[in-house]
Amino acid sequence: MIAANVGIHFMNKMKTLGYTPSLPQLLILYKVGRWLAINKLLEDNDSVNNSLNHVATLKRSLSFINFQSKIDSDPTDISFLISEWFKILLLLEPFMFIISIDRVNKYLADIKTLYEAVARVDMAISIQSVREGAAYYCKPQFSTGRDNIVIKDLYHPLIDNCVPNSITIDNKQGVLITGSNMSGKTTFIRAAAINSIVAQTINTSFAHEYCSPPLKILTSINMSDDLGESKSYFQAEALSIKTIIEDVIASQPINSLVIIDEIFRGTNTIERVAAAKAVLSYFIKNKGFVFVSTHDLELAELLGEDYKVFSFEEIMGDNQIIFDYKIKEGLLKNKNGIAVLQRLGYPESIIDEANKLSIQLRDKYNLS
Repeated sequence: MIAANVGIHFMNKMKTLGYTPSLPQLLILYKVGRWLAINKLLEDNDSVNNSLNHVATLKRSLSFINFQSKIDSDPTDISFLISEWFKILLLLEPFMFIISIDRVNKYLADIKTLYEAVARVDMAISIQSVREGAAYYCKPQFSTGRDNIVIKDLYHPLIDNCVPNSITIDNKQGVLITGSNMSGKTTFIRAAAINSIVAQTINTSFAHEYCSPPLKILTSINMSDDLGESKSYFQAEALSIKTIIEDVIASQPINSLVIIDEIFRGTNTIERVAAAKAVLSYFIKNKGFVFVSTHDLELAELLGEDYKVFSFEEIMGDNQIIFDYKIKEGLLKNKNGIAVLQRLGYPESIIDEANKLSIQLRDKYNLS
């Protein structure tokens, strides 16, 4: 009989090993739920209270499993050996496990109700923690059928002392953002994406004002190639934007917020500009809200009235570049890029040719 019990004990131990560590978590859930109920922090309704009472019937069997888990965590303890032989002789472990599983299955709905009630408190604490840690925030205002987005003093919550910016966008005219590297344009469109997500999930926006219709948020930011799947940078980018195009149509009548960082930068200039113009016009025709950053000034001319152009600029200080990180209306007009090359010691022939071409291009785009 002892030999048979040893076989049954260890056979069942192997089968239940994957479940026994998680069962004591139900005991923790009950204790937390009970404490929250006593302190009137749970929803005061019959469903939650009944679930709490039903889950309480699991305490005895779960306490036994929890006790055994603590003993089993240290096999060098003499109490582990005594307890193991005791469980073998009486087959206590599989017996208590079967009882616990039967009761868990019986009260699955109550466990789910209690879990969700505790989770709501946990979520509320997390949201309040985020709000208290923010420089400032507002509760967003949503209006179905609204055709514009108004954001005042928007900032990126993960950047210390982030410079705030304000913008208004509608679904009849997109936003094209130009600017040199490190000037703030990518940070701005990332902030717009993050704020749209948290506004619709935790009812919090890192701005002084956020007004918008409900949105489906679609982004293509920080793309990379994938050698494992034989995808070039441009192919990965093209697939990402194709998915956005499909989702813009599928999400209707819900508006889409499309955010793209440096569209089609993985291909040559002519095809990049041509493809970008066609795609961006398509988004506006389908009533999408669009933020897109680019270095291609030609896009502004080709898109015409479909897109309002903004830029981030920098100025040259004493042997250094100074960024103000403020968004401004109009094309990028600074002339600091070539000056930076000159300060870094580029050959004069390169600087002279670059300046001549720069004058020609600025005349073309009325930037002189």
